[in-house]
Amino acid sequence: MAPELRVITQNLYLGADLSPILSASTPEHLVAALERGLVQLEESDPRGRIAAVGRLIAGADPDLVLLQEASTWWRRDKLLVDYPALLLELLGGRYELAARRAGPRSTVPTADGGRTLEVGDAILVRRGMQVVASHGDFTAVLKVETPLLGPISLARGWAAVDAEVGGRSVRVIGTHLERAEPGLPAAYAVQEAQAAELIAGPGGAAAVILAGDFNSDARGVGSTATRSYEVLLAAGFQDAWEALHRGDPGFTWRKGDEIVRKDAELGERIDLVLLRGPLRALAVERLGGKLGDRTESGRWPSDHLALLATVALD
Repeated sequence: MAPELRVITQNLYLGADLSPILSASTPEHLVAALERGLVQLEESDPRGRIAAVGRLIAGADPDLVLLQEASTWWRRDKLLVDYPALLLELLGGRYELAARRAGPRSTVPTADGGRTLEVGDAILVRRGMQVVASHGDFTAVLKVETPLLGPISLARGWAAVDAEVGGRSVRVIGTHLERAEPGLPAAYAVQEAQAAELIAGPGGAAAVILAGDFNSDARGVGSTATRSYEVLLAAGFQDAWEALHRGDPGFTWRKGDEIVRKDAELGERIDLVLLRGPLRALAVERLGGKLGDRTESGRWPSDHLALLATVALD
């Protein structure tokens, strides 16, 4: 019997809308936008949401956990929340941090000491599992002009682990491609270039599980209609969900990053598990969409559902 590997991918949700910060045109507007961002973070119930994600993981009992928007927030020098660290704590020692691609710390200086945010990708592995970790940034980067802060580069990348399971080698990669923005035409080309970098770089191993938030709708419709999904399939990757649930749209993203309303609409399938090489999807299911998965404060664990995949290493 072929050995199996169970993998979860989950976008943790940043917790706030950064658009007002990027569009602020005066120092006063900037400080107000920063404070509003921190209020939004608190209103999103980050600790309650991460605890909810922890319950999903504990119930699914995967071997690896791939995390996107693995964020850390500071106000002045005070750490407000570190998502991966909090999740590890809540999982009670069952998992350990194997790889973490931490993006550049974005600090906005203010008169009272500034605000800092770090966003990246992380991989947790079952404690005791032996892996070799790596990570990297994409060369293709979206650059945004802001009225007050000047040009800002939005860095993204990937994290990976190489593992041996039952005598078979496999590389597992977690990633988060650039978000397609109708008002930012350059974002589409940047995202497709990032997909190409995955194919030419870490995705070139003999057996690859590539998963995460690709911001490219599998149906090619909606606000995330880009060519990245097709580019990855053309390179030989198989969509595990499509292989097992043909005809089921399998939406994974709550439109508008909605986490409060019980009836928040799921719209596009942008969270994917892709396989290439001697691998076979045995099962793929979505997690985090039941009312009982919500926090006590009435928030969904994330604006994205998680995907749990069981993969045979043939």
